Amino acid sequence: MNNYKKALILVWSLFICQLNAQVDAYDISTYITPDFSYQALEVTPSLSFNKDLGGDKITTIFGDISYFERSLSRKRISETIINSTFVYRKTSSENERIEEPTSNWSSTIRIRNNNQFYYKKNRFFSLNSSGFLSQGGGSTSDHFGYTSLSVSPGWGLGRAELVTDAWHAKSIIQALQNKGLIKAEISKEQLEEFAQVITRIKNSRVIDFRFEDIYELEQLAAYLGDREYLDTDNFTFFATLNDAWLFEGFRNRKSGSTWQIGPVLNLETSLFDGNGLNNILSHYGIETRYNKHIAKGDFQIDYGAGATIGKMNTTNNFWSVDANLDVAYLLSSRINLNAGIRASHRSYSDGFRDFTSGSFNFGMNYFVTPRLTLSGTGNVFLLKFSESDYIDSERFNLSMKYILR
Repeated sequence: MNNYKKALILVWSLFICQLNAQVDAYDISTYITPDFSYQALEVTPSLSFNKDLGGDKITTIFGDISYFERSLSRKRISETIINSTFVYRKTSSENERIEEPTSNWSSTIRIRNNNQFYYKKNRFFSLNSSGFLSQGGGSTSDHFGYTSLSVSPGWGLGRAELVTDAWHAKSIIQALQNKGLIKAEISKEQLEEFAQVITRIKNSRVIDFRFEDIYELEQLAAYLGDREYLDTDNFTFFATLNDAWLFEGFRNRKSGSTWQIGPVLNLETSLFDGNGLNNILSHYGIETRYNKHIAKGDFQIDYGAGATIGKMNTTNNFWSVDANLDVAYLLSSRINLNAGIRASHRSYSDGFRDFTSGSFNFGMNYFVTPRLTLSGTGNVFLLKFSESDYIDSERFNLSMKYILR
């Protein structure tokens, strides 16, 4: 009898390993995203401390409200972001000649809209636009204002698929399998069908967040139960499903690459009340950019490079290049780590405004609840103008984000 039980346990273990292997081997980068439309509102209060090499200590209180709208189909990809921020900054110095701390404030509004219109597979026309308005003042500066408007139509190749829901589907099934709650083999096609169901569920909206959570979990359990994937007689499934649904999906997973080229026009104005300075700058030229997104297991890797050549105010020629690399590691369902580097250079024919910059960023996100995230970030920044020394700064930030959706 003991040998019989051991044999049954061995067979069952091999069966579970086979089920796990099918799902573990699924490559989310092959997923084709179905049509969807998504909106979200994020509120982010933040407190940061920064100490630069000159001995200045800067404490910053920051508030941010952002609205996102994303829609996707085989014919069009559209993204709109509206962002408003308020910043209060207090600065004290270790320099004995500076006795009094200073304070400044600023507020900004940013609007960005990006569109890709596909007329053939992996071939598209693009139209990107952005606007920026900033104003502020304080104990050491007069009131200032700054505006910027940019428009860039173009043509491109490639496509970046948003594969977040495929990752979410895979993570939910893996969590249930690890608890021995999946009783059937799930194929790649079935997993992708489940991902499409997740997309549909996420696009449903209920005014009361609590009832929305109930509706979503009911839809998930009904789908998995109706197809007899899930052992619904074991009531512990609900706790695992609830946890995996609420926490595993809060990642931005992309796969694919795009290259585009086109004209760009940027208009900037600035006003300083103290000295009456009022500048108007225009940049126009040709811009090209390449971006690559890799969704591999628990890693998300994004990198890109761009170049622009053109004129400033019709007389001053300029060229610029930039590159970036970002890596995120999903340590667990509640913790992810990220790091990134950026570099850029811009050169003008008169040589007066040339600059080179570079930065290294790192951070961690902890999902306290599905809507509340704690983030810790650090940044090291270098900036050099044509005839000056490098400007160095280090910044460390602790922030809290609450998502309304």
